[in-house]
This record gives sequence, C-alpha cells and structure tokens, in this order.
Amino acid sequence: MGFLYFDRNIPAEAHRIIGELGPRGVAAFAFAPGGGWVIVTKDRAYYARGIADECFQQLGSFMRAGDELRVLAFTPSGGWVIVTDRHYYARGIADECFRKLGDFFAAGASITCIAFPPQGGNSWVILAGHALFARNIDDECYQLLCNCLPSTRPARKVAFTPGGGWAILAEDYYWARNIPGECFDQMGNFRQQGWLLDHLAFSAEGAWSLQTNTVAPARPADPIRDMENHITVENGAPQSIWQRMAKYRTPGASVAVVLENRLAWACSYGHLERGKPECVHTDTVFQAASISKPVAAVGFLRLVQDGHLQLSENLTPYLGWNLPLCSTASAKWKSQMNLALLLQHRGGVSGLGVPDASGACSNFGGFAGYANDASVAVPTLAQILAGAPPCNSPPIQISYQPGGGPYYSGAGYVLMMQMLEHLTGHAFRPWMREHVLLPAGMTRSSFEMTLPPSMSRAAAGHDANGEVIAGRRNRYPEAAAAGLYTTAADLCRFISLLNCRGTLDGREVLDQTRTAIMVNQATGIFTQNPFGADNFCYWHNGINYGFRALIKGFPNRRAGVAVMTNGERGDRLHNEIVQAIETHYGWN
Repeated sequence: MGFLYFDRNIPAEAHRIIGELGPRGVAAFAFAPGGGWVIVTKDRAYYARGIADECFQQLGSFMRAGDELRVLAFTPSGGWVIVTDRHYYARGIADECFRKLGDFFAAGASITCIAFPPQGGNSWVILAGHALFARNIDDECYQLLCNCLPSTRPARKVAFTPGGGWAILAEDYYWARNIPGECFDQMGNFRQQGWLLDHLAFSAEGAWSLQTNTVAPARPADPIRDMENHITVENGAPQSIWQRMAKYRTPGASVAVVLENRLAWACSYGHLERGKPECVHTDTVFQAASISKPVAAVGFLRLVQDGHLQLSENLTPYLGWNLPLCSTASAKWKSQMNLALLLQHRGGVSGLGVPDASGACSNFGGFAGYANDASVAVPTLAQILAGAPPCNSPPIQISYQPGGGPYYSGAGYVLMMQMLEHLTGHAFRPWMREHVLLPAGMTRSSFEMTLPPSMSRAAAGHDANGEVIAGRRNRYPEAAAAGLYTTAADLCRFISLLNCRGTLDGREVLDQTRTAIMVNQATGIFTQNPFGADNFCYWHNGINYGFRALIKGFPNRRAGVAVMTNGERGDRLHNEIVQAIETHYGWN
C-alpha cells in the first residue's frame, strides 16, 4: 500500500511510528491534549503516547474484537470518542454530541469524522457521508460542509487548529482557513502528485500531520464544484463564483437545482451582510421580489379551481372596490378586464411602458418599498390601491384597453390581492400560507412583512457598491407583487410543482388544467422557446432594493434552477450562474 506523509513539530517518536506503520494503511491519527498522540492502522495495529488509560484500553478492546476503526478524536479538555463499524464509546464529550452520535449510529450512518474546535464546550461536528450535524463551529466552515453534502464527493474530514483555523477534506477537493501556510502548500503538493488527502490533524501546541494512503482515482467531474469554479471566463481565465460575487459586489448567494423534478442540490455562498461573519446557509431567506408574482398566481388560480370565479369573466364585480379610470381611459374597458389578462400583464391596469400621451398612466411596473424603520409608515392595501398617504406609488387604475400589451404591472397583482381578500374573507398573507406555501412544502417561505422568528436569520440587501442598505431590507406591503421571503431550495419546490402539473409529493396544490394554463400560456410567469421543444422553459426574475433573484423551469427536461442574491448587481451574477448550470446540464 502506498503512503505519503508530512508533518511539522510533532514528537520525534510520533514521526518515526507514522513512517513505520503508515504503509500498512492509516485508519486514524489524532493528537490528544497535553502532547499525546495515537495512530491506528487498518489492520488494527495501534500505538499511543499520553492518552487516557481508559481510552487506550477501550481502543485495544475494540481492535482485539475485530472492529474496524472509523473515528478517534479528542476534545480540548481531554474528552475522547471512539467509533468503529460496530460500536461507539466516549468520555467527556458534550451530552448533545453523544446523543447525536447515537442517532447517527442507530440510523446506520457511516461516520467518517467527529471533530472538536479549540473553544471546547458544546462545539463539535459529526460527518457521515451525505449527512452532518454541527454545533457552534465557524460559520464559513459550516457553510462549506453543507455545500459538500449533495456533492459526489462529500466532506470526509474536518480538522481545527488551536487558533480557530480549519480545513475540510473531500477526496480531491479541500478548503482551509487560517492554517499554517506550509501545511496548506503541502496539501497542494499531495494533490499535484496524484494523492487524495486522507488525514490531517492539528495539535494544541501547533504541530500538524498530513497523511494519505490513497492514490487519486479517475473521477467524473462534480457538477457542483465545476459550477463553483467555472462560472464564466474572463481574460482567458476561468472565474469562480466567489470571484464573480466580488466583481459584482454581491456579498451572498444561494443556488438550487431541480433534476428529475426533485431538488437535486442546494448550496450557499458568502455572507448575510457585508463585514459580518454570519454566512448564507441553504435555509437562509432572501427577498424574492417579483418572483412573488408566480407564487401568488398559483393562489389566484386556486380561486378559479375552487369555483369563486372564471378566468375569462369580468373581474370588477369581484373586487369589492370601485376601480377608477385613468384620465385617458374608456369606461367600457372596466368590463373587459379579467383574471387571465391581469396574470399576463395585459389586464388594462397601470403598467410599465403604457403608451399614454399625457404620461399620467405610464411607467408604473414595480414598487419601491418602504424603509425598515419604525418612523416610516407602511400603507394598508386600501391606501396602496388609492395611492393615498403614506403610499409612495400612484393610484391603481384602468389605464389602457385590456388585451393590449403586455405592460409589466405590479399594480395588477395588488389588485388581485384585493380580489382574493374580498372573495375569501381572509387576509392574503395567511391565506397564501395555508393554501399554497404549506401544501407545496415551502416551509421556509413567507409573505409576511415581519418575518417569524424561525426565519429572522435573513439576508440583508446591498446597494451597487456592496454597502448594506438602510434597515437591511425594505418592506413591501404589496405582498403578491414583491413581498415573498423564501430560499432557493423552496423556489425549486415551486419549480417542481409546476413541472409536475400542480401535484407534488402526492399532494395537489393546483389542478392540471390550471397549471397547464399557467405554464403553457405564460399566465403568471414568462416563457421562452417553442412549447414542444426540449428546451422550452418558463422563468421569472425578481428585483427589490438590494436583492436580485431568478428562477427557470424546464418542464420537458424535468429540471430547473433558482438563484437568489443580496446585491443590486446580483442580476449579472445570477445570469452567469444560471448560464453555467444550463451549459453543464445541456438545457440550453
């Protein structure tokens, strides 16, 4: 068996024993507090100095019984844990860690690593292939470990330095922060020589040891790592997602992909807020902005499905509100407005780019939001409809003949909020949660302006210079048009729902008829390419102050992608990410 190793500042005896036993195959090598160390080979030989007697005795008992060692680790305070293929035993580790270890073991998980950061206490991480659990570890380390979960090469080891640095080993990939420069260089040398990285350990005294018995096999490209490292090419050089985020001054991003109409993977990058240590996680909520519209459209179409009204009938009797006319509008246009046209941005209601000579009814497509400041009042739905103070948008009115356009109209979606509340007798936000979000399994999504505590760890918006916006996030009372908070993974559930004709996980959220109208006729969403083509897709983007997002679904390929960012220039970033993913999977 081949063997390669490199270390610094370890005891001379340890260096000698590693060299002698390493060619037999290293199952584990660990440093213990106070200068101790232990090595175990794959053929169950073991050698130790300065470890607890009970640990040494228990290790020997397992090896003599023919167990295969999986994990041997020590806490900063002298606790220890041994995991084999058949047993586990620990002393002095956090109670929660011991309980979680039992849960993993009972589930039959193949545990590859348990590691303890230098701060001690209830801080630890357990790795088991495509599963992990951690408490109180560095947030970027946790982010990257989570990004490894759906990969074809999940993280197998993580090691912490006494100064708070860390390194992650995932077969032919590795990441590190604040480890000795020579150690990082040697990790690169190992890989350049064609070896994987099997074991890396740091001692409390600053020593470190890098070992491997594994020659890197030929492996197919990993789509996630390929996407991360080759978003685009600039000046002849491949650009990573982190480089593109820096270029566009976008601190955070979340990406998720649908394959075979299921969430295939989700990864997160960067930070919730520039200059702060908290990282984006895959369950971090962003403002979806105008992607709120297709999600709300499912709710509006539910009203048709449930018999409240018809798509093509005059909508004005269902508003419970007297819809006014623009000065240049005809009174008969009100009777021509219907739900289908409103969902397609052709309903005659104030829209972006309406051709009106006076300018009184034109250039109204979106909403500016309201500062997240207690001194700034937020209008009610009635005030938004009327354009009355403290509303910062024009009154909603008929401004062109229905059936024209399309003229992109956020106002039309606010009008449909009024319709829903009048027809159901319920407020829009809780109705959508009960009838769309929860049935679709979008448990990390909310139309509420004030996020529930479970979602309060949300991304902050940033301006074009990458500076956090005042109040971190504007408020959008125009919920159906711009008020959804969600994750990229939840948006992929929404894509799967549309791809699967309205039924997801055996639960019908919207019937096939209405879902087909939505997808095939660009009703509540936009479409691209011929309907019958393999690359036919539907899409919607989102633009709120400090946030940019994009979804694309490919129903004929049973696929899709969602990207959410927290920067004003995030649209350039999400376009590049989506293009890279489309190219990799051959969707375009």
